[in-house]
Amino acid sequence: IPCVYRIAVYSWTADVRYSLVATTVNGTRLLTEGVPATGTAVGSTYRFYRYFVRSSADVEVTLTDFSGNPDLYVWFGVNPTADQSLTPAARIPASAHVSAKASGPEYILLGVSGSCSLPCTMYAAVRGQLNSSFSLLVLQHTSSRRPIQLINGQPQASSLRGVDGVRTFAFSAKNTTSGIG
Repeated sequence: IPCVYRIAVYSWTADVRYSLVATTVNGTRLLTEGVPATGTAVGSTYRFYRYFVRSSADVEVTLTDFSGNPDLYVWFGVNPTADQSLTPAARIPASAHVSAKASGPEYILLGVSGSCSLPCTMYAAVRGQLNSSFSLLVLQHTSSRRPIQLINGQPQASSLRGVDGVRTFAFSAKNTTSGIG
């Protein structure tokens, strides 16, 4: 049933940070570079994501599993939600890069040159094994010095490529003692 959701955010303090994401189960969630997107996938369900590629620098996609054993699929150009008549598994092109490790974080490094005409869209799918929860992180190496935002209480996998690699992280910690009586 088509409908419109209206969301309001109210603040009673001066320093509030938040992020909103809205998508349907059949939608494709937009990824922001350096900001992990958390998700869940129950059983053999799929969650779809997209990232707008504007540079020819390599794109690194990291799947950090919190629970379950999710699998990662990444490809350029074919929108997985364009044809809703297909099963979710059939929406993933045969040319997709796949990482289906038994456990632990999964990494896929994509070369953009020759893979797509800029600007283009990279799509990702996460397939749940059992009840899976995870975060998905995209980094494009032109701005890999930008800090990765950490999620409170959640692990975040990452990698360094090259001998002199540096990766920075950012975490916002509020004063937890204020307002406690």
